[in-house]
Amino acid sequence: MKKLFLAATLVLASIGIVSAQSRPTFRLDANFVGSNMTTKIGSVSATGSMLAGFRVGGAAEFAIGQDGFYIAPGVAYTMKGAKEASSDYSRWVTEGVAYTMKGAKDDAARSRLHYLQVPINAGFRASFAQDMTVSLEVGPYLAYGVAGNTTLKNSDLSVDAFGDKGALKRFDMGLGIAAALGYQRYYFQVGYDHGILNVAQKGSSDFSIRNYDFFVGVGVRF
Repeated sequence: MKKLFLAATLVLASIGIVSAQSRPTFRLDANFVGSNMTTKIGSVSATGSMLAGFRVGGAAEFAIGQDGFYIAPGVAYTMKGAKEASSDYSRWVTEGVAYTMKGAKDDAARSRLHYLQVPINAGFRASFAQDMTVSLEVGPYLAYGVAGNTTLKNSDLSVDAFGDKGALKRFDMGLGIAAALGYQRYYFQVGYDHGILNVAQKGSSDFSIRNYDFFVGVGVRF
């Protein structure tokens, strides 16, 4: 939780830096998310299959100057995770046992994860027609896993993904990029987030797990 408080502090600090220059524009959006995870054991890496979910978030946009640049700290609830159903393998550490999941459909594992995410993006927006805009944002994010479980399809095994018997650390950090097409107050956006931290809680020193996802959705500015 201390790291989550640090994220909140960073957001407040970024707001304080630019608030003296402009009054913010607030926005809300809802998105479809396709998430996945990359696992690596030694020199061998593998990905699972995409897991569908949703994401809702908001941000405050603070203009920097008069040329379309802005900073947009925000907060979002987002689903992440993956399901294993490929010919590759991934290792899930549950109840102190390393499970190696082969690609057979009947052996599929699934991790459904729920995060609070704090992005701090820098953006640029330009007008190109009457009431039309296009924008691009990029920046880091901090995320905290508030809930999640890992299940095996052909058994009753289900564990708290972030618990003592789970496989994952709660804290994550990464980089995100998003583009939006706007009409008046409304916008359509697409984006991509890539985790840069190893979120594996257990396992050998050469074992790593990283999150990544893409999202597409609609929003409104106030």
